[in-house]
Amino acid sequence: FTVSNAPGSLAKAIDVIGKYNYNMTALRSRPMKKDSWQYYFHIELDGNVETKEGKLMIEELKEYCNELKVLGTFSNDAEL
Repeated sequence: FTVSNAPGSLAKAIDVIGKYNYNMTALRSRPMKKDSWQYYFHIELDGNVETKEGKLMIEELKEYCNELKVLGTFSNDAEL
């Protein structure tokens, strides 16, 4: 996802993730080539975003993110 380059923008997005009780296991930032001082953030979460709570979280994240894309999901077969 991307957020505005303004104080607190990333924190607001991360707060939404915590609000829906998802555990963020990784956060990486990558600079955007087209815009100086703008970054893409890649996150990994524990949990399934296809649940009702996950879908609500994604919708609320859209309020704080300029761009948002779910790249994929995976599960541990032992949990099935």
